Amino acid sequence: MWNYYNRTMVKILLLRHGQSEWNVLGRWQGSQGDPELTEAGRRQAKESVQNLSEISKVYSSPLKRALETAQIISDDLNLNEPILEPRLVEKNVGEWSGLTTDEIESKWPDYIATGKRPDSFETNEDLVDRGVKALIKIAKDSPNDTVCAVAHGGITGKLAEHANRFDNDIELVRLRNCQGWWIEVDLETEELKLLGFFENNQSGFIDNFIL
Repeated sequence: MWNYYNRTMVKILLLRHGQSEWNVLGRWQGSQGDPELTEAGRRQAKESVQNLSEISKVYSSPLKRALETAQIISDDLNLNEPILEPRLVEKNVGEWSGLTTDEIESKWPDYIATGKRPDSFETNEDLVDRGVKALIKIAKDSPNDTVCAVAHGGITGKLAEHANRFDNDIELVRLRNCQGWWIEVDLETEELKLLGFFENNQSGFIDNFIL
């Protein structure tokens, strides 16, 4: 937290979880899929801790892959238990949850390439709305902390876009596991500002950007 012209700013690291079992299998997870971390995912979480010494409080999506990542970070930093924030769950991907990209392309030809989604998908607008509300609530409950909020690739990416929409001066990239974005929340205006990228060049990850 810091005060800028008598305005309280709370700094939050929005972190994607470690590698999950479905990441390895290439299955879409969304909010319905709830696989656990792999051993590689647990190592990624532990390796991220060396770059998180300023963190004083940890929040998490309740899904297993996020919560275990958050628990490892909390334990290794000797912090209190992670606080659950249900609005940080991944985007609801409807009928695609549990399917591979090949299975999706077989049943829904050209949907992925053209950005089309089934009606059962959560909209980006609803995703951002609940995510913003979650971060504002976290900031209001943690005005004197630097927070790590462990979430998921889809929601984290859309919140980074939202926080970068005015300045638009930070290049956005898709997150690998245990990478994230630093976001500042202004408690007076309830606006979000993107501060920068948390790279975490850990060993042993595979490129997998599936939700």
